[in-house]
Amino acid sequence: PRYRAVEGRLRCRDDVASSFPGPVAVVKIEVEGHEDPVLRGGRRTIAADRPVIVAEWNPAYPHRRGTDPTERLHAAMAGLGYRSVRREGGGWIAGDRFHSPRDIDNLVMCPRERTHEVLGALSRSHRR
Repeated sequence: PRYRAVEGRLRCRDDVASSFPGPVAVVKIEVEGHEDPVLRGGRRTIAADRPVIVAEWNPAYPHRRGTDPTERLHAAMAGLGYRSVRREGGGWIAGDRFHSPRDIDNLVMCPRERTHEVLGALSRSHRR
């Protein structure tokens, strides 16, 4: 068979982060369209540590489940004071909606108070 069931232990992101020796600075999420439950499971860590979050944008996965990825991400991040940062043309732009016009993209979510810092770092990294 192409797929097989695998049993594993499921832990909430907040529970995993509580075992780290210091604050969480960056979170990379790669869960094929299930970003919103991961973000909800990490709300305490996100609120306390204010990490930059990088997630793949691929609306095909949530659309197969009959959900709107923009609304799901917005609901998961509601009240946390985060902005969306993504590539646009030759640079980076920040916005208040978690979405991309591309079918597949990398979406950076950053604390509102770090938007300028994150935009600068991303711009510098792409000039090299």
